[in-house]
Amino acid sequence: MHSNRSHLALIVPASNTVMEPDFHGKGTDFPWTVSTWRIFLESVTKEAEIRMLEEELPRCLAQITTTEPDLVVFGCTSAGSLGGLDSD
Repeated sequence: MHSNRSHLALIVPASNTVMEPDFHGKGTDFPWTVSTWRIFLESVTKEAEIRMLEEELPRCLAQITTTEPDLVVFGCTSAGSLGGLDSD
């Protein structure tokens, strides 16, 4: 059976236990099929976050493109705040 849902690829640090259940718990009315991709984050330090963004994230994105998602969500608020408001 073909799904009429769009495909959402969710990227989270491997230690994240919050965001995935939020997306998967939406129920049958949620218009997305969600696939979760985990990337390695050694520790929550600026250096480790930068390493994750520069090394792990590109590898993950290369793999995700093979699934042809309609939307990619990067669920990592700490990495998003590294550059401060000027990088937002």
